[in-house]
Amino acid sequence: MKAGCKILLVLFLSGLFLPGAGQCMTALDYAQKASKYAKAGEYTSAIKAFSKAIELDPKDDIFYNNRGFAYWYQGRYLKAFWDYNKAIKLNPKNQIAYNGRGVVYVKMGESDLALNDFDKSIALYSDYSTPYYNRANLIAALGRYPEAFQDYDKSIELNAKDPIGFYNRGVAFWMMDRKDEALEAFDTAVELNPVFALAYANRGLVYYRMGKYDPAMQNFNKALEIDPDLKGAYIRRGLAHSQLSDCEKSVIDLQKGIRVEYIYQPDLAGYKTVTTEKISKKVVQKVKYEYKVIEPKCDGGAAYYMRGIQYFNKGRYSMALMDFNNSIRLSPGNGKAFHQRGLVYQKLRNNAQAEIDFNRAMQLGNTLLFDTSCCSPMKYHLKPCANGEGFYSTP
Repeated sequence: MKAGCKILLVLFLSGLFLPGAGQCMTALDYAQKASKYAKAGEYTSAIKAFSKAIELDPKDDIFYNNRGFAYWYQGRYLKAFWDYNKAIKLNPKNQIAYNGRGVVYVKMGESDLALNDFDKSIALYSDYSTPYYNRANLIAALGRYPEAFQDYDKSIELNAKDPIGFYNRGVAFWMMDRKDEALEAFDTAVELNPVFALAYANRGLVYYRMGKYDPAMQNFNKALEIDPDLKGAYIRRGLAHSQLSDCEKSVIDLQKGIRVEYIYQPDLAGYKTVTTEKISKKVVQKVKYEYKVIEPKCDGGAAYYMRGIQYFNKGRYSMALMDFNNSIRLSPGNGKAFHQRGLVYQKLRNNAQAEIDFNRAMQLGNTLLFDTSCCSPMKYHLKPCANGEGFYSTP
């Protein structure tokens, strides 16, 4: 696209220029329309409008990049990948497309390719903050915290008003068991964005682990007030209710948390080691239609265990048995879960099975140990971007 047209694109996207009545829709008109849809979170309509813009002007890398952004937010990562690839092919200096493709690579488990793209994005435009903290997130996830904090510091230096930079620093501090510094980072994140639900939820988690259940509860409440579908916050609040001896509320929250954590996502497992050159359209179609259920196992079965305790205390032994079964399945080394299940079997007059569970609990040391190695209780916040539009900063 010529420079003049790019200026017009910015004007369109900022709402300062509109085509006259009766004029045919141009590629820029469709881009403006797509911008409005995306700003409203209507990504399907945005994709359709960007696709029309691409049909009219197939050589504009910005249109591909922005459609890739919309695909990303729909969870259609391979579609986003192809658009970022096309944007880079049309314009090898499109630093935003490299950042976007890097984020897709992270989702696909291709850490080396992701780092390479983040490096390229930064090399092309070193004052662009987003790839710094995306790269920091990836490096931190690999356990290389000193390097990660260099990138976090740089991203905050470039954009001190972006709450996500502070949020991600908070997650990294948490992973290093530096709770006070994690709290400080989450404090700043919510000051910059008072409706940042994840920051409240994670600040609540820090307070919970510090044994400060009242401020933990306040933060979980705020997180769920902002985002009632925030799955992990229900489980954490349920555990906090249990610590505060509010069994009724504990059961309600644990029930909500376990139910909400069943989600669908594209099955990318078969794609994990596929490189850029090896991706085929057949693979794209296969991944598009294969789905799997993800269950709430990132807490190592703690939610099932705690809800099982509450059900047991209420005399609902069949429900308690199902929860202890699930907790043991997720953390088979949890001796206390075997002990509690043994108590349930006693109540159900299955003494033979109760004895087996009591013996297993003694072998394991009757310890309360949940296997949380499958994932972190906190998540780093990755962010793609699009060209020239303010709404592309993630809330």
